[in-house]
Amino acid sequence: MDAVERVRDTLVFEGPGLWPKVFKFIVLLVLASCIATYGLLGDSVAVVIVAMIVAPLMLPIMGLAFSVSVGDRRAILSTLIVSLVGIATAVAVGFLLTLPIAQVTKPEAIQQVMIRTSPHLLDLMAALMTGLAGAFALARKDVSDTLPG
Repeated sequence: MDAVERVRDTLVFEGPGLWPKVFKFIVLLVLASCIATYGLLGDSVAVVIVAMIVAPLMLPIMGLAFSVSVGDRRAILSTLIVSLVGIATAVAVGFLLTLPIAQVTKPEAIQQVMIRTSPHLLDLMAALMTGLAGAFALARKDVSDTLPG
């Protein structure tokens, strides 16, 4: 299998193994969203970082970038749909978990929440470097699969 096909199989949500891949994606996404929500509410940087390691949302986003780069419209559509559904799912999980305690907790008093409402240029640069590291790890067979996390 050549490198392009290997990367395609990893990043694009299509083909015969679609449903197990989607199931794994949704389960990890819901768990990461729960971890992130409780980490934010608990004002814990460490827990938020753990949620980022578990979160699989980078996969369809990188799949979208890959699909655009190879000009595959069907793959663009499938990875875009998975990305949007993933984002909506993460927001919905956070909303549902926060709803019961919304009257008790004031989000503006939680430093981790407030930090994320005003990102800076350094945050963008860190995100770009993270994406680059993930792309490098996926493009190379000799780089550990744990690097993108």
